[in-house]
Amino acid sequence: MFSFYRAGRSQRSAKLIGAQFMNNSIVAAGSILLIGSFVIFSIASRAKTTDELTEKVSFTGGVSRVAENDSKKISRLGGDEFPSIHTANDIYNFEVSNFGDSWDYIQKKFPAGERVMWLAQIVSRMSRLGDSKTAIDFIHRDFGAGDSRNVLISACFANISSFELAERAFETLEHEDEKAAARKGLENFFTQEMAGTSRSIFFNDYKDSGIPNLEDVFRGAASQYLLDVQAGGGTEEEMKIAFDSILEMGFDENLESKILVDLSTRVPFLSWEQIENRELGTENKIKVLGDMMSHDPEKAFELLQSSSGNENLFKNGVLQWIRTDAKAPIEWYSKNAASLSAEQANMVVAGIAHYATTQGEMETAQRWIDELREGDEKKAANYRLWKVKKSEVVKAVKSNPQKAMKDLVSGKSQFEKYYIEAAMDEWSRLDKDAPGEWFSKNERIIDNSTRQYFAAAFAKQAISQGDTMLARRWAGLIQDEKTSTRINGIIEKTEQAASN
Repeated sequence: MFSFYRAGRSQRSAKLIGAQFMNNSIVAAGSILLIGSFVIFSIASRAKTTDELTEKVSFTGGVSRVAENDSKKISRLGGDEFPSIHTANDIYNFEVSNFGDSWDYIQKKFPAGERVMWLAQIVSRMSRLGDSKTAIDFIHRDFGAGDSRNVLISACFANISSFELAERAFETLEHEDEKAAARKGLENFFTQEMAGTSRSIFFNDYKDSGIPNLEDVFRGAASQYLLDVQAGGGTEEEMKIAFDSILEMGFDENLESKILVDLSTRVPFLSWEQIENRELGTENKIKVLGDMMSHDPEKAFELLQSSSGNENLFKNGVLQWIRTDAKAPIEWYSKNAASLSAEQANMVVAGIAHYATTQGEMETAQRWIDELREGDEKKAANYRLWKVKKSEVVKAVKSNPQKAMKDLVSGKSQFEKYYIEAAMDEWSRLDKDAPGEWFSKNERIIDNSTRQYFAAAFAKQAISQGDTMLARRWAGLIQDEKTSTRINGIIEKTEQAASN
């Protein structure tokens, strides 16, 4: 494994403290790493920690100030009640047998708003010394359910000295929130292990442990490890080395695929190289494609263009790209259309048409739809546009039904006359008598080609009333073949249902 440094963090030997902002009262030195709902604090140095601890304990009267380089034992800070504590440094640099003194001293002497932060530090040390069980016993003794307990448990597991001890410690946890906190701590533990140089990590060494959902722990650790390399100023080559090292951890194909999708947020093109030919599912490939588009859309399209079997992703790629830049995909298509296969070009056009439809740019959408080859994609595009137009017609009817109908009949509306059927359906829903009355008054100005769409609406109305004979008379006025087939089909189904 390769070693990378986090911004503001040291490697595995770093003093990790699990803590949480509570009422904005906790202030910590060092950098902050967010993990889930927890905050992991890294103290910059032991001298800094000692200095801050000295400031915190000066109010006890035991000592006014202990210099950082003062190693001389002076009057015991802890007195007879805490015999192992001579200086502020002893609160943190305790031996296993003196853990209780440090814990109880902080509990008794420190302000309530700051206790958890410092308790997390000594819990971390206790865990690194190999006695996580005692640390958890103290946590359970003094803390009930809640954020404070979970922060301390997370700190304990983040600094566990071995995974075997983690398994034993996990068995002592009874509540689900504690177990979730422990897994968050282990996520940080494995992140540190991945960054360390001592040994390689192999998932098979851990997957059969008694700790549930360990796959999610590794997924989180892998993502955090790569984020840390990036945040630490890692070069492109270092990012690739870190990425490759994650893939060397022996994950099974299913888990590895999930991790690749997770990592695509940071290194989408590296992830794509690994997954483009896998049976990963369109949704996941679209996610990685979206990450590529956000980094370098032209490079993403070049990759799609050069790989077979991914034509269907072109449309999704265009949709991802065009949401951030309405012009660039169209300009790219104009320059590269000749080099695309017929299917690739068709999918790019479908994506542009889809976007124009969702934006309500109906004329633009129709022009792009007209460029599509005949087939399922064109049918789907026309249907999407029809739904959008129908929605606008319905809005117009709700606002002013008589004006909406007059505009449709006269041709002043931006919508085709066959939307009269949808307009009549909506108007009948609002007022069952008004559409028929309006038609009777205006029938003389309605030509036969327009009347057929009223006939379709009236036929459906008759069907809903159980009068299929009247419905057939209306259906006989319909000239458009598709509309006629659809309405007569509804009549036949209704009659068959009635006869049964």
